[in-house]
Amino acid sequence: MYLNTPNNNNTNKRPRSRSRSSSPNEEKGYTINRSIKSRSDRVVLDVGGSQFVTSISTLTANSTYFRCKFSDEWYHNNDDNEVIFVDQEPEPFGILLSYMRVGYVECKDLSKKVLALAEFLGVDRLLFFCQVHG
Repeated sequence: MYLNTPNNNNTNKRPRSRSRSSSPNEEKGYTINRSIKSRSDRVVLDVGGSQFVTSISTLTANSTYFRCKFSDEWYHNNDDNEVIFVDQEPEPFGILLSYMRVGYVECKDLSKKVLALAEFLGVDRLLFFCQVHG
């Protein structure tokens, strides 16, 4: 059984027009560091000794923690080869990263550790659907 969370599109609301320079993160009040936009979107994370390769856009679209981490106020390193350390357990993180990529997760994978990490990382959409359907 899967928990599939729909996109945040609300059909009752009129679609907002967006300028070309605006992104979903900027609409939420976060300005992603311009040096990141000019470089590769690829990022390497070291989570509890395991490396995960993903995109900054995947992380920032789904997590308030990573929106803050990669915002202008906090992220200043321009090194494309930098590995970012996240002091968490790799197994729950891998489940959440998969959820961020595809938008669903198997219900059997939603352990207390996964939900606690989702709360820490601000994966609010998943937490909301767990509360509604839990």
